[in-house]
Amino acid sequence: MALMGCSVDDLRPFYQALMGRMDEIIAYLNQFPLDSMPEDAQNLFHLALTWAETAHPIDLGWKTTDIDDSFPANRIEYLAPSRAAAS
Repeated sequence: MALMGCSVDDLRPFYQALMGRMDEIIAYLNQFPLDSMPEDAQNLFHLALTWAETAHPIDLGWKTTDIDDSFPANRIEYLAPSRAAAS
């Protein structure tokens, strides 16, 4: 689920489904170093990150996720983390 292109009403069920479990999810994820999580924990970590992105428009009462002056998504480039940054 991507934040951009979804309505706030579309995001709300996902947000509400995880809201009551976030403390439990974070406690589970805190057992693992960020750079060596098992695959199931990595998947849960990505789900939690997605939840955090959906929380902004819902918690802040946005009417839309379409922000006029946002950075163009097609210009975002995702890179693998460098070893130097992890040190």
